[in-house]
Amino acid sequence: KTLGPAIVWSDAVFMKHFSAAKRWELNAGALNLVTAGLPAHCAVCSENIPVSDCDGYLLVDPVGITDTEVAALEQKLAEGKGIIVVGETDNKRLMKLLGIQKTVCLETDARILVHREACERLAVSVPEDACFHKELDILDHIATDAEPLVSATDGRQERVLLSIRKTASGGKAVFARRR
Repeated sequence: KTLGPAIVWSDAVFMKHFSAAKRWELNAGALNLVTAGLPAHCAVCSENIPVSDCDGYLLVDPVGITDTEVAALEQKLAEGKGIIVVGETDNKRLMKLLGIQKTVCLETDARILVHREACERLAVSVPEDACFHKELDILDHIATDAEPLVSATDGRQERVLLSIRKTASGGKAVFARRR
């Protein structure tokens, strides 16, 4: 057993970032969460997910993740484990697993909404002074089957920044749209 989620390494994600000449900020993203108090103490290669026994799995900017890797995560979610995705993904199957969908970015200044009732019902703590950047280029997902905890709105449309999707098995899929 592990205390907290395992950080997931994926060769496919690494190669997608590498071929696009982008840095994969895996360490920085995970370190930010650990510094904030997330107890992540191990890592797992995506090919070993089916045989791992972790409480949850943390993916940072999993652009390029394969359907095979997502299938392994789906199985873990069905077993009641947790999935946390921070950042961007381009895999439709992973987005469906998270209960989100990519859409057009908001094109105007947005107001941050913290959905307090949902946070209380799900026992999620979002501090009053939480700082969420209103970067327009990240306001590009809507919740389809997930419950928004934090979103941004221009008064007409809403985009999810933090959401959770619970499964019947007790698994939780968390999406945080940050870089």
